[in-house]
Amino acid sequence: MEHIDEIAQALDISSTDIKWEEPPGTTRGSKRMSIHYSLSTSPFEMGEKERNELAKRLASEMRKLEKVTKKILQRCH
Repeated sequence: MEHIDEIAQALDISSTDIKWEEPPGTTRGSKRMSIHYSLSTSPFEMGEKERNELAKRLASEMRKLEKVTKKILQRCH
């Protein structure tokens, strides 16, 4: 997609870790983005402290994603 490199840079990940998918049942060309992070341990096997750290990391990543997508959307309008 057009802004994938900008999003990847903001999240400090490779653009290959971002996937654009068309959800089943959509007819208007809607897309959804999924971001794949490698974990050394499954969340089901993590202790409570590790799960809390993962939750904090994901919350931080969501704030970064929100910030970069707002910038992109502002430029598009």
